[in-house]
Amino acid sequence: MENTEPKKLGGALLTVIIIDLVLSIIGVFGTIMLILAKNSNNELFKSNPALTDTNPTELKIVLILTILIIIALVLILFKQAIGVYIYFIATIINIVYGIVSNGFNPSTLISLILPILIAIFIFLKKDVFWNKNITD
Repeated sequence: MENTEPKKLGGALLTVIIIDLVLSIIGVFGTIMLILAKNSNNELFKSNPALTDTNPTELKIVLILTILIIIALVLILFKQAIGVYIYFIATIINIVYGIVSNGFNPSTLISLILPILIAIFIFLKKDVFWNKNITD
């Protein structure tokens, strides 16, 4: 007798994905605001040293990678294996790009916490993504 009950993601994986999703959405809005402020003619924004040091191309690359991460997280919530691949590829590119453009600092290690937790929980629930029961 086969188990026909649908496989679930689990509470821990759902929690970490939702936290990462919320942080990524906040990051998208923050990056969009930086891009808009960078293009603004307001003298208050132009005198801010944080804005004068940022490169609009860097901001656009980070924005694209963050949107890819959001799409991948949504695909993971829908139990699609392609979402796992997209998430980890985009996350690795994002971290490597951050190290190359800004140099390595201890805060880079903090950005590894959520991807490592997601990797652990996906490994524990790998049957949800890759072992689909296909009847011949």
